Amino acid sequence: MMAQYRLGSAGAALHTFNRLRRTLRTELGTDPDPRTAALHGAILQGRPTPTPVHPRPAVPADAPHQHLAGRDEELHQLQAQWRRALTGHPTTVVLRGGAGAGTSALLSALRRHAQHHGATVLAARCPRPERVLATPVLEQVIEDFCRTARPEEVTRAADGIAHRLRAVMPHTDGLTGPAGNDDEHTTPHAHPDAAVVFLRGLSTDHPVLLAVDDAHYADARTLETLRHLAEGDIGHRMMVVLGAREDGADRITQHLPHGTQLHLEPLTPHAVAELAARHDMPQAAHRVHQLTAGRPALVLAALQAAHEGAHLDEPEHLPDTLITAALDLVHHVGEPLTHLLRIAALIGPTFRFEQLLKATGTDGWKTAQQVEQALRAGLLTADGDDLAFTGELLHTALYRAVPAPLRAGLTAYLRSR
Repeated sequence: MMAQYRLGSAGAALHTFNRLRRTLRTELGTDPDPRTAALHGAILQGRPTPTPVHPRPAVPADAPHQHLAGRDEELHQLQAQWRRALTGHPTTVVLRGGAGAGTSALLSALRRHAQHHGATVLAARCPRPERVLATPVLEQVIEDFCRTARPEEVTRAADGIAHRLRAVMPHTDGLTGPAGNDDEHTTPHAHPDAAVVFLRGLSTDHPVLLAVDDAHYADARTLETLRHLAEGDIGHRMMVVLGAREDGADRITQHLPHGTQLHLEPLTPHAVAELAARHDMPQAAHRVHQLTAGRPALVLAALQAAHEGAHLDEPEHLPDTLITAALDLVHHVGEPLTHLLRIAALIGPTFRFEQLLKATGTDGWKTAQQVEQALRAGLLTADGDDLAFTGELLHTALYRAVPAPLRAGLTAYLRSR
């Protein structure tokens, strides 16, 4: 934000702040810290930016890693796969769960674990389809690594492919060493994907962890690179871990048929109680689980709201921050399905498929496909022959997303049908 503002692009800095705020609320249930908020205020008012202060690390390098409530088993499985990769058995893991299931938090915990033990960690996040990058995401990660790593480490990893690497990543010119006689022209059997060769070469010096979040947005080229990495020969100390939403994970696993799949289930009441105790709100645990159905992002948002004095027992008085957090999780499924879910919310927290058909007057097959998508995304759940919203908060948020002047009239209209 500060760099963008000082370069004269206040709009870009404000856009960065909005993305940060949404990500923090969705994934951690919190808001930007006071220093960042102060910078945001200065940009809004056109004032000089505050003097940068180097923050104290939140966790010392030699400190034990933070415990993830309700995710101990999953973290242990990831660490076991990492230990396998350290023995020279390349490993690929797909973390899959609904929006707000905590895949990002687990990826971060594994990255901290690997860094703490001396690994080279590369982290990427696939952009949404409407955001076109000039450089594919994995190649961008390699570029960023080349800019900050030791020159000799980069030169060794790029040995024999420097020419090809610069062809697809022109900004690495001067970082990857000279293209010598052993470059691509004399190594016809080398792998055609320069990113694959580079990452495998990197793993000869140190174990490599490649963590890719939002992998359900990965384009065809990125998926092909990931597939080649997953097919690595014995001897490469590398682990690839991908975070993907449940409704998009099948596309990933089709390209990685031999990868390990790790499903993230909702938090149990016990795990929610543990989180509530950490927030000094043990009395709110039962109500928070009832509201959120154990979805981690919403659990954290609800505990934060309760800590700030919100009355969670009154659905009509739930704070806007909590409603926004729930709607952010629905946002990714697109407007057509979100519109359908708003109509369903007017029917009630539970409803039958035929009621939804009558209310929308749409084609049955199309509506059925949308409902299946909502079930895969964890927004709806099957309750016998009925459909139900996953948690009271989700239903309340979608209900309140309908403008108040329309709500009463639409509700009466739906009941008359």
